[in-house]
Parts: sequence; C-alpha cells; structure tokens
Amino acid sequence: MADAVKEWSYVLLHRDKDGVIDESVEVTDEVLYLYRMVEIQEKLLNQYRLNSGYEFLVSEPSVH
Repeated sequence: MADAVKEWSYVLLHRDKDGVIDESVEVTDEVLYLYRMVEIQEKLLNQYRLNSGYEFLVSEPSVH
C-alpha cells in the first residue's frame, strides 16, 4: 500500500498550546488495520452467538 497513490488518508494532527498545527503524521495503514481487527472480532462474536443459540443477538457489521 505504501507505493500506491491514495485518494484519501487518515492523518493525525498535533497542535501546539495555541492550537496551531505543528506536526502531522499519516496513519492510514494503522487505522485500516484497526478496522480489520474490529471486523474479524465482530464475525467471531456473531459466529459464537449463532453456535450458542443466541441468533437474536447477531448484529450487522459496524465496519463497511
């Protein structure tokens, strides 16, 4: 992903005490990794609920 041109990205901004942005860090890969981990966790939890007979607790994915 590092070599590809991105149409969008997540950026972490740091501001000084006056509120002026003095640093920015590109964190797209980290954010996408976290979204993927949430997706995996939701799938596992839904499968557990189905296997345990709690179909009414199965939820729609929060990450699209």
